[in-house]
Amino acid sequence: ALDLEALLALKPDLIVAWKSGNDARQLARLRGLGIRIFLSEPRALGDIARSLEIFGALAGTETVARPAADRLRAQARQLESRYRDRSPVRVFFQIWSPPIMTINSAHFMDAVLKLCGGQNVFGELSALTPTVTIESVVAADPEVILASDLGNSRPAYLDEWLRWPRMAAVRNKLVAHISADLISRPGPRIFDGAATACGLIDRARAQSPSQPSSGNKQP
Repeated sequence: ALDLEALLALKPDLIVAWKSGNDARQLARLRGLGIRIFLSEPRALGDIARSLEIFGALAGTETVARPAADRLRAQARQLESRYRDRSPVRVFFQIWSPPIMTINSAHFMDAVLKLCGGQNVFGELSALTPTVTIESVVAADPEVILASDLGNSRPAYLDEWLRWPRMAAVRNKLVAHISADLISRPGPRIFDGAATACGLIDRARAQSPSQPSSGNKQP
């Protein structure tokens, strides 16, 4: 919830709100007071660059925003060009525990996995951030397990998966944490996080004789 009194005391010219994370009734009240509100909620990687351009237009800083957005698009194209023809790798992306929570294919972080050739093992679930069981993760046998917590240190719950050494990700030591600053927030650093995720996913390819890492069959 927003502290409306404190917010109004700041006399903002513009409010940038998170569409699904802020109280719609409070936002409506602010609109009723004549304050401009821009709702932001990138769901695709292309939305992030576009958001920069919109913020630049709203702030009158287009000359800074446009080149920044173009750099992001260039980063995305480089990663896509490098990984698009590589074989898919099963990935479990954990965002919370307990309960064990992950993402589906509509989440913007799933788009990061796709950019790397990662296949979200729970992508088909209907909820944006579904709750799953230990048994379902073990049954999915992900080749990479990634986590990103609210902080920037490795969450303790990630090491719980080491109890299942038969899972490919555990067997190949591909249970890893990526800073929330780099991957959990749809901002300009997302492609730095994507590069890290792609590197981990490619390591899984290198350790699987049935999955060539560069599109060419391995001996």
